[in-house]
Amino acid sequence: MILAAPFKIARLQTDNGVEFTNYFLSHIDNPRPHILDIVCDENGIRHRLIPPGEKELNGLVERSHRADDEEFYHRTQARSISHLNELLQQHNQFRNYQRRRKPLGWRTPNEWLEEYALLQTTTESKAA
Repeated sequence: MILAAPFKIARLQTDNGVEFTNYFLSHIDNPRPHILDIVCDENGIRHRLIPPGEKELNGLVERSHRADDEEFYHRTQARSISHLNELLQQHNQFRNYQRRRKPLGWRTPNEWLEEYALLQTTTESKAA
């Protein structure tokens, strides 16, 4: 994500799953560093954990996961993992390049990112 984002990531907020933290798997006073924390530290990204049991603080992500469930996983008839990956790639292409979103001014996510990157380039060249 760090390489793909057209902006510097300042903060990352995650839930307390083992894929994001070792906080609940190791000694609470001296938790083992998680690979995500190491990557965040190396890139100047602040990693914040939401309080346990408060998924509403991660609402946009939860909503996105629900949409993925409703629009893709519940409708997919994959015959194998490779077939599932192929269908998932097609779904992601549709969501990022064709599906327009009201919060993005009826642009696709990729159109919004292209405009954002152009704006950043223009702003940086004016500042120089």
